[in-house]
Amino acid sequence: MGVAVGVPEVLKVLLLFTPHIGPHHRRTAVVNQITEIPPLAVHGAQSGDRSAGGLRQMNAPAEATNGIRQVARDLLRRGIEDLVEASADLISGEEPSYGDAHVAHSDLARQTHRTLSLTLYRLADLKVPEELSTAAYETGLRRAEQGLPLASLLHAFRIDLRLLWDTITEEVRGLEDLERLTVLEQHTLLWEALEANTADVVKAYRVVETRQAQRLDQRDRELFKRFVTTAERQPDTLATFAAQTTLQIDGYYTAFVVTGLSDPRETAAVLRARLRDNHFRSFVTVYKEDVHGLARARDGLGPRAELLADNSGEGSVAVVPAMGLSSVPRALRVAREVATARQPGSFANVGEQPFEQLAALEPETVDAILDYRLRGLSVLTTAEMAGIWETLEALFAGDGTVTDIAARTYRHRNTIRGRIDKLRELTGLNSRVPADLAVLALAVARRRTATVYNS
Repeated sequence: MGVAVGVPEVLKVLLLFTPHIGPHHRRTAVVNQITEIPPLAVHGAQSGDRSAGGLRQMNAPAEATNGIRQVARDLLRRGIEDLVEASADLISGEEPSYGDAHVAHSDLARQTHRTLSLTLYRLADLKVPEELSTAAYETGLRRAEQGLPLASLLHAFRIDLRLLWDTITEEVRGLEDLERLTVLEQHTLLWEALEANTADVVKAYRVVETRQAQRLDQRDRELFKRFVTTAERQPDTLATFAAQTTLQIDGYYTAFVVTGLSDPRETAAVLRARLRDNHFRSFVTVYKEDVHGLARARDGLGPRAELLADNSGEGSVAVVPAMGLSSVPRALRVAREVATARQPGSFANVGEQPFEQLAALEPETVDAILDYRLRGLSVLTTAEMAGIWETLEALFAGDGTVTDIAARTYRHRNTIRGRIDKLRELTGLNSRVPADLAVLALAVARRRTATVYNS
């Protein structure tokens, strides 16, 4: 496509891009940039030997190496306003995200002019003016701050590539077939120029993403700190947390804590993604160097264990159920105590394993109780004691009947009855009495936790 814009129009646009110098000096600088774009010197060329678009007729295919660069210089000399307008119109039409991000057409045109100019300067192998050198980077910063998706921004640059290629193709239409083909074979130079812009854009976009993530992380941590420290006493804090996280005050929640991590922020990001991908309404952050989170039940069920597990094996995970958002701070405190008390790589669900968690949290207290209640077993041999533990493990693994215990342990029912009678005789604990059964359950849980820690 032909582009023919006079110097006054070019000045009118370029004056917008040099705010650091005064009007008189700015005008002089821009005029010098336009008038000082020289044609490429090629041996054997005659001063009047030009074809369509200002590109001279080439005497040999080898001379076409610089042809695409000359086209870029000619475009810069004549101005690119028509190209900019076409690009802005195409981007607005093909990328609705620009409208969603409230990018004004004037803003789009201004930044497009700068980035296209930068592409042409690089393609022409000219020294890039200082005010244009950061055009692509600044575009990346601006669009990221406006909330434009990176994919939409990169699509806009592909539109520019297409337009530039069409323009270059039109510029060399008047050349002989071989000469035109030779120029067009230099398309990699255009891609390299645009790729340099794209790299700057992506780099800037990532900078903004990092800043925004840091601000969001700081906001979440402050919000969470107020929630866990004051929500139980101040209803307003609970309501504020619910409003800002869009979590409902009522309902069943799963509170979880992961301790012992070398990089808790990375783990927090992984857990956020897992919960989001599995459609759980959740909140995950880092508090006191440990990952803290809560997830609202979906269809009456909380997240599966594998969603909350630390795959690295270094973190200890504890999960505690909470009825209502107001119960979450207490549940998180319990979860942190449980996770801290357990081995790295472990997973504990307090709701499903209450006796084991109690035994892990208060081992000295539990040991003192069991030493007293089970002191009569000290007269048993090692083999007899192993039989008692085998029977108790099977008791809590099934329905508690003699028949079930015998089937689980592959023992005769009379053997099981003998062990139960011996236990009652030496300790006074009757497995049919609920209070005594609770003591026996605590004994089995303590033995399990001790075995884990001593293995």
